[in-house]
Amino acid sequence: MSRLQETCVQRVKVAFFHPSGPDSKASRPTGKKWEDISSMIQRLQQAHNDWNLYASNRQIVMETTTMDFQDITAMLEQNGFTHSDYDLQVEYERKWGML
Repeated sequence: MSRLQETCVQRVKVAFFHPSGPDSKASRPTGKKWEDISSMIQRLQQAHNDWNLYASNRQIVMETTTMDFQDITAMLEQNGFTHSDYDLQVEYERKWGML
């Protein structure tokens, strides 16, 4: 998608510590993993100031419509996060016109 986003709004959601099941104890990281997640949240907030941050279903979710998902993915990878460490969802909403 063009970074200008002239026709669509890109909604990006990044969820940290996505458990494998409802009874998973992995849903609450401790020690080094928690420090890494906390540090990454701070870095994302420093890089971009338009985030909605909330907890949902044993996850910490960061959501924005004003930062491109490719930039977010690059930041996560540069800081040692793999695709299995977070869940990234991208939704597009048409600004105007017909599909």
